[in-house]
Amino acid sequence: MRNSLLFTTLSLVAMSMLTACGTKEEKKTESAEAPRAAVIENSQEAQKEDVTNTYDLAIDEKTYHVVVHRYSDTEKPIFTDDFGDEFYDNQVEITVKRDTATLINRVFSLESFESYIPSKYKDKVILQGIAPDEQNSTANGIVFGVTIGPAGSEDGQVLLVMTMVPGSGAIDIRKDDTPDNIGMDQGKEGR
Repeated sequence: MRNSLLFTTLSLVAMSMLTACGTKEEKKTESAEAPRAAVIENSQEAQKEDVTNTYDLAIDEKTYHVVVHRYSDTEKPIFTDDFGDEFYDNQVEITVKRDTATLINRVFSLESFESYIPSKYKDKVILQGIAPDEQNSTANGIVFGVTIGPAGSEDGQVLLVMTMVPGSGAIDIRKDDTPDNIGMDQGKEGR
């Protein structure tokens, strides 16, 4: 399932990149001979994201409804990638419900994981995404994969496993030493 988790996270990042690339291609075709600097000078504001994915996790004969809402953190400085494209960092709100009861509702930012980010990546990465891992989740702890990496990239440089205990507020975060990148996205995207 770690395969699925990482693939889900990377799929979300890839969708974001495709949206950004589509905008870039339109600009290039409008003025194909314009120097790169002209495109940057005339660029609109940084790329904003607002993506919500929903998941129904079957755990110990109960269904948990998970909503992962990733959106741009416009209060933070803007990141610029190697091509001059600008991006905001993200915040991710996670809501977990069973039946009608809300068991978890938390918002995470890059600072939530700061102690796990090596110093060589500090000030160079953003919170790319968080996705649930149904295979490794139990009623005692719902597992999520966390991907942190450079703005505008699909490559996660810091991969974490976060376990949240429904109803208690307890969270355990660890480095993911065995990341996989094969699997299928189970989430349903809505904007």
